[in-house]
Amino acid sequence: MTLATASKKATKYSDRDLPFSELKYRKLIYQKTGKVSPQFWYADALRLCGYTKTAEEVFLAIPAQKIPKEYRHLFYLRFGMLYKETGHFEKALHYYLKSLKLNAQYTFTYIFIADILKIQEKDKEAINYLIRALTTEGDIDEVNYNLATSYVRVGQLEKALKAIIDCLKIDPKFPDAKNIRKDIELLLKDNEELRIDE
Repeated sequence: MTLATASKKATKYSDRDLPFSELKYRKLIYQKTGKVSPQFWYADALRLCGYTKTAEEVFLAIPAQKIPKEYRHLFYLRFGMLYKETGHFEKALHYYLKSLKLNAQYTFTYIFIADILKIQEKDKEAINYLIRALTTEGDIDEVNYNLATSYVRVGQLEKALKAIIDCLKIDPKFPDAKNIRKDIELLLKDNEELRIDE
């Protein structure tokens, strides 16, 4: 198979979100070119298909300084995703923070950092990262959703309600947001009833 055909097929499958179909073409492109960019996309395809050990080996073999600076944050972000998926939360956080240092405008980096911090039950730190994410360009609805659930975890229900309403203003069909809003409103009502009973 020619390199051009492999590239075309890899892009076609990638656009359709078919990682197993994409994987063989990514591997072929990487083997034929030996370049860093195909190596990165091959490692990420391995990650998506659950070949985490091999993905880590391929990621570790990539010289980060050879990745164009404008894409380097994605390298660290995907490497962090690999470690999160395998339960290595400290390593994931390390790579997410490296990614953030290179591109502070990428919304998902903040969300991923907050996710790790919530796993570690560092909810206030997670909230601080999510508040910073509100100033970026990107999926602010998702930031607000995560902010709402984080505020619930620390008992700041009024702030949680505002965040989930802001999420729904941006995307009225955001997955599970309406249920979260109902849950927050129920918690607020329960708190109010508890105060009345005192």
